[in-house]
Amino acid sequence: MLESMSERALMHAFERTTREVSAYRTLFAETGRSTREVTDVSSFRRLAPLLGKHNTFQRFGLEELTVPGSLTQLASVLTSSGQGGRFAFGLSTRAMHQRAQANIEFALQLNFQVDERPTLLVNCLPMGVHFSAGNCTVADVSVREDMALALLEKFKERYAQFIIACDPLFLKRLLDEARRRGFGFEGMRTHLILGEETFGENFRSYVGRALHVELEKADHALLGSSMGVGELGLNLFFETRAAIRLRRAAFRTPGLLAELLGRSAVPESVPLVFCYSPLQYSVESVGADGVSGFGQLAISTLSPDSPLPLLRYATGDSVRLISREKLDAWASRFLTPGSAAFPLPVVLIRGREADVITGQTHVSEVKDVLYTDDDLAHEISGAFRVTVCQKTVDVQLRKGSMVAPETLATRVQSLLVPMLPDFTVRAWRYEQFPFGMELDYERKFKYLA
Repeated sequence: MLESMSERALMHAFERTTREVSAYRTLFAETGRSTREVTDVSSFRRLAPLLGKHNTFQRFGLEELTVPGSLTQLASVLTSSGQGGRFAFGLSTRAMHQRAQANIEFALQLNFQVDERPTLLVNCLPMGVHFSAGNCTVADVSVREDMALALLEKFKERYAQFIIACDPLFLKRLLDEARRRGFGFEGMRTHLILGEETFGENFRSYVGRALHVELEKADHALLGSSMGVGELGLNLFFETRAAIRLRRAAFRTPGLLAELLGRSAVPESVPLVFCYSPLQYSVESVGADGVSGFGQLAISTLSPDSPLPLLRYATGDSVRLISREKLDAWASRFLTPGSAAFPLPVVLIRGREADVITGQTHVSEVKDVLYTDDDLAHEISGAFRVTVCQKTVDVQLRKGSMVAPETLATRVQSLLVPMLPDFTVRAWRYEQFPFGMELDYERKFKYLA
């Protein structure tokens, strides 16, 4: 039922966009085909052009990209990260803004039961990303670990639970500062919503220990990931407890990992297991290969009143779509029987296609190997730079670390040999890290050169 509703919404979105958006009519005409040839979802995916920043925001003005008259109804504008020096924009009308708040409140109640548990949500995402929710207390502190910890310390007795929204790299800084101050999370029910970049299960386990969360317990605090794209939406994909359990099962089970990856080659990083709403977005895997099933992620927004409808918008990520039959089979083997564990569609996300280092080795694998043991993880900031042409990996020690850089470099080198055998690891004091000025937590850090 959801699939048929999603397909109808997609065709309505296509009809509206071709009727209202001049830039899209131009792009479609340049394919040499007529919009009248698109009669169903299959023909849409065969004939409609792929969009991206290069042929939308870099080429056309906002008047050409938007529905006529909609720019006068804007309530908010969100910029993309600007990675690569190119910006795109997400536009929300007042009506959409109100619905977004209602959706956030619903998600908070569904996942964290905020109506029953007084909740403080500490938003540590970079400035420009805000939450608005009427069913919990929201503190916007941006990337200030001192402010976040001061809030948690002062209010820890006044709330039943806490939710921290941030990216993984800043979370490492927050945890380092908490250890330095002697601030403990014992007795605090602390959830995480992690966005901006991917992370692995070694990292999740490390964070779980730091927050005193027992990840395998059904009623544990949720340490989950959310994936957004500024021009499309802040919460395109999200983890559920069942999705996290499936991913952790794949992390521990080579057979399941091979199935998730669509091949037998291991080791390789475990893809994120994400759910999404098919009534808000239509998801494609463009050019999926016949072996792994992974292809280029393209998303179509389905909102009937979006001022900036985007169809088949390529995000630069690698995705595999999972059939209901495959999902049910996995759930029955590794989770609870039946489809109830996954009422929504599921996709596997491997991260950005541009973050492949060599062969099948991805930046996310290097990230996660740094968290294979706590002693090593305690001594790093989480930032590193892989320079392919020089075959080097530069790793930054955390601020205040007393470990000799040469000692840490040797430890990291031994861990990276299986995936990057010809690369040399260099470790740097926090202040001497050559790429430190780029690590301001306001911008996405560039791990690969």
